[in-house]
Amino acid sequence: MSKIENTAMSTVMGKEWAEEQRQRALRMDRLYVLDGRHRPDHEFHGLYTGLAEKAEELEKNFDFEGES
Repeated sequence: MSKIENTAMSTVMGKEWAEEQRQRALRMDRLYVLDGRHRPDHEFHGLYTGLAEKAEELEKNFDFEGES
C-alpha cells in the first residue's frame, strides 16, 4: 500500500481503524511465517487461507510482548 493510499484511508476511516487494519495485517504476516508458508516448498506457499483458524495453535508457544 502506498503512503498516499494509507494516508487517505487514515483520513477517511479514522486513525483507529487504520491502526487496527495494520495490526491485523502484521498478525497475518506473522502467522504466515510461523506456519512455514514463506518457504517455497510449503503446500500452501503464497496463500493466507486458513491461517486465522490456526492462529491459536501457531501462537501458543510465543509471547508477543506489547500487543493487545
